[in-house]
Amino acid sequence: AEKSKRGEVALDRAYSQLPDSLPSADRLSPLPLEAGEVALLFVREMAFDAAAKGNPWRGFAASAKDTQTATLPEPTISAGNHAWLAPFTEILKGAKRIKVLATNQQTEELHQATFEHQALQKHAPVVYSLDVPPSQAASGHALVVADPAGDLPSAHEEGQEVAESLGVGKGGRLLSGLKGSRDAVMALLPSSGWFHYAGHSIFAGQEGLQSGLPLARQQRLLAADVLSLPAVPEVVVLSACEAGRSAGNSSTAGMGLAQAFLVAGAKVVIAPTHPVSDTLSRAFMQRFYKHVSAGLPPERALQTTASEANAQQEHDWSTFRTLVP
Repeated sequence: AEKSKRGEVALDRAYSQLPDSLPSADRLSPLPLEAGEVALLFVREMAFDAAAKGNPWRGFAASAKDTQTATLPEPTISAGNHAWLAPFTEILKGAKRIKVLATNQQTEELHQATFEHQALQKHAPVVYSLDVPPSQAASGHALVVADPAGDLPSAHEEGQEVAESLGVGKGGRLLSGLKGSRDAVMALLPSSGWFHYAGHSIFAGQEGLQSGLPLARQQRLLAADVLSLPAVPEVVVLSACEAGRSAGNSSTAGMGLAQAFLVAGAKVVIAPTHPVSDTLSRAFMQRFYKHVSAGLPPERALQTTASEANAQQEHDWSTFRTLVP
């Protein structure tokens, strides 16, 4: 009976999200937003809606005080400009934090879109939310895995530097090279509060479910492995090519590796969505952890680091983004 009741509640919730046409602003359920936080949601209008022609998308922007909606053109980014931000200029001006909900391939680059003559990320920290219920995350010392495949010298050095920054010698663990086996990583993740991985990443499988981090001896940590853990670290930093990528052909975010950590309970994941060289990644992480050591939370440390990028670095550094539940 209890399972049946839960099923009815879930079904009612699902039906409430499938109105005859797209919801107007006054029909949206309130979001629990912090002071200064703005949530952005972009959805495609239903194909059978004749009014959708020429304006197939609708956007919503919500703060603790206001909710706005607008019809939108097909998304295009030209020279950094994103037409979807223009209708929400006033509400975004006062944002201290911007949360992009239900991310998809049309919205995953919003943090680098131009807003008020600068990248949106420089205006305020931008986080990409899966909009999943929060879970209990692991607490404990840091775990750093560096160059387990043994073919990225800069990743090896990055791991040493990150371990020192996080005070690994005071109780955490550094698994470098062959020490980074699947068994060792799986055993330590549930009791680690911060996880940093420096190495390769592989995006594969339907909706990204076979995505993984290469480990020692040709082993991998798969998204499915992450989902099977009893707990995962509260903070996850994946310094690996495309570790934040999700299924590009999906209308919402797919289940890549970063997303798996969030579903399993992580509070924040920092990861790139595109290829990035190990030398540039190391330089990025040097600056990022300098700000973490100074007391900045991960999303603010990422924003500050990206804001320091020069013209040559800005495009590459923009591949790193903050993902939250």
